[in-house]
Amino acid sequence: MNYRRSFFAGLAITASLAMTAGLSACSSGESEAEAPLEDSYTYATDTSFVPFEFKKDGEYVGFDIDIINAIADEAGFELKQEVTNFDGIIPGLQTGSFDLAVAGISITDERKEAIDFSDPYYKSGLIVGVPADNDDIKSVDDLEGKTVATRLGSTSAAYIKENIKGAESNTYEQLDQAYLSVQSGSSDAVLYDQPNVAYYIRTEGEDKLKMVGDLLEAQDYGIAISKDNDNLVDAVNEAMGTIKDNGTYDDLYKEWFGEEPPSDSAPPQALSPAGPGVSPGPALLWKDHMSRLTQFNWLGVVDYLPALAAGLYYTLLVSVIGLIIGFALGAVFGLGRISRKKIIYGLSSAYVELLRGTPVLVQAIWVYFALPLIIGFNIPSLAAGILVIGLNSGAYIAEIVRGAVQSVEKGQMEAGRSLGLSQHLAMRYVIWPQAFKRMIPPLGNQFIISIKDTSLLSVILVPELIFQGRLIASNHFNAVEIYTTVAVFYLVVTLTLSKVLNIVEKRLTH
Repeated sequence: MNYRRSFFAGLAITASLAMTAGLSACSSGESEAEAPLEDSYTYATDTSFVPFEFKKDGEYVGFDIDIINAIADEAGFELKQEVTNFDGIIPGLQTGSFDLAVAGISITDERKEAIDFSDPYYKSGLIVGVPADNDDIKSVDDLEGKTVATRLGSTSAAYIKENIKGAESNTYEQLDQAYLSVQSGSSDAVLYDQPNVAYYIRTEGEDKLKMVGDLLEAQDYGIAISKDNDNLVDAVNEAMGTIKDNGTYDDLYKEWFGEEPPSDSAPPQALSPAGPGVSPGPALLWKDHMSRLTQFNWLGVVDYLPALAAGLYYTLLVSVIGLIIGFALGAVFGLGRISRKKIIYGLSSAYVELLRGTPVLVQAIWVYFALPLIIGFNIPSLAAGILVIGLNSGAYIAEIVRGAVQSVEKGQMEAGRSLGLSQHLAMRYVIWPQAFKRMIPPLGNQFIISIKDTSLLSVILVPELIFQGRLIASNHFNAVEIYTTVAVFYLVVTLTLSKVLNIVEKRLTH
């Protein structure tokens, strides 16, 4: 009997302990799940994706901006805005530069491997846009073998690569460049999200562009959130559900799109990751910071070295040919800057001041987009890049030539003339050889500058090193590894060039 009592007493104690432990665990899990949100979060948005986000009267407005602000007000946290290029959003979320991002970001399986998403807040799809007077392209089937403009790092760029046979994809950093390339004839069509194409036609391109074919590949937009922020994902989803229930979402949709939201706009199910949210303490934060140092896949860069090497080839090609053109222009206009003839001096000065007084990026955009509209035919991106580097470097080389020639003592010219040489021959055989030696150091410096200036040519699709790096990083979400490798490429080239120039300089001075 005593044994039986002892057995039941032990069983009761064990059950009591188990219940206590279970309640404690539930309390702990509930505490973790209800971890408080931060007071404020940093969110990234795109530079321009009308009508979702764009700059108006000095501040960014749009459907996305209103949605994220409404969600923040409902969830009870403040927002700090950061504006970046679209292809920099996901790398920024990965590296912790941003907590959230709203920029018409399509929810894809590949992206969900790198970041988390909220529930969908907008249903979209891709549409083809062609010049208003084009009757040959009627659907996506007619794009085979054509040149199609789209945005760097977008789902439409992936669609072109995977689904349109033989099509060449012109991927631009900004959407306005994609539309402009169609207008100028550099691209046959544009493929992008239907809301943006429709908005562009309605506001800017009514007589320039038209949409053709059916809506392709229905897509959901979601608010992108950095990994391991489950409590923030839950809070955003809850707040989104609230603004849809209370009519706020409908009001914003009607304000920006002029119609009621479609009945199927509500998501069928949550896409947030499972598991309770965890608010890290100081120890976990320190561990997280340390883990960031080893999270990058540096060995994976090896797979992309051929593409980066191809980019380096074009970087050097554009730099070398551009500098040759620049030296020819610089010699002519540099001598023109010391001419006594006012017309020659005036034209030479105008060239130098114009090219030195405007940014290389503006010159590239003007040569590639605007110049074809004036001359009546397209300029290939590579040729345009070489022309830009040649024109720009020529202005600086002109000043190098002028300074070097004027630094030669005046007595040298007089000595040549006293030997019976004409002014032209004295310049050729007496002044120029001495001046050329003095040009070597600044010319080498200009070559290095021109190599780095080619990085700006990615905006006009020159497939140089930066362009290749950005293309890889935006498609595979490995910006840190790729851009670090790109920096090493540039460093090796410039250091090697500096060493060679030092050797040449020493030999010429001895």
